Amino acid sequence: MIEEPLLAHSKNESGQDHFLVEHLHEVSDLAKKYAEPFAADNIAALLGLLHDAGKVQVGFQDYLKGKTSRGPNHAWVGTVLAEKGRLCLGPSCLALSGHHAGIQKPQVIKTYLRDPKKKKVFEEIEASLKRLLTSLNPIQQEDWPSFIS
Repeated sequence: MIEEPLLAHSKNESGQDHFLVEHLHEVSDLAKKYAEPFAADNIAALLGLLHDAGKVQVGFQDYLKGKTSRGPNHAWVGTVLAEKGRLCLGPSCLALSGHHAGIQKPQVIKTYLRDPKKKKVFEEIEASLKRLLTSLNPIQQEDWPSFIS
């Protein structure tokens, strides 16, 4: 079981923690604000909520707490969650997988859930996220800007 509260980053220069739920909502709010001028605010808000979902992993939390020298890849989780959770983000969810290292091909993301180890990790993460993020609603057709078919 994952210990809460969950961290988003290691302690800052002042020694303060930055908690994951707070971070996800802050990024979501900023993304929404920046996407409003081109009518993609709901899409951006959902992407912001999902971008660091993989930091829920026990291994990543251990890394942030200084227990290990490196954490597992966390960027793929939001993409898989968007796809598996039928959040209707389409190809825009690939931005989640690449928010640190570049956008992956859709085929790469699909391999994650075929890997039994990653599938088990994802199921554990998904259970924790359902407790943390209670309002993950699918994108509706009217949420897409008119210039995107």
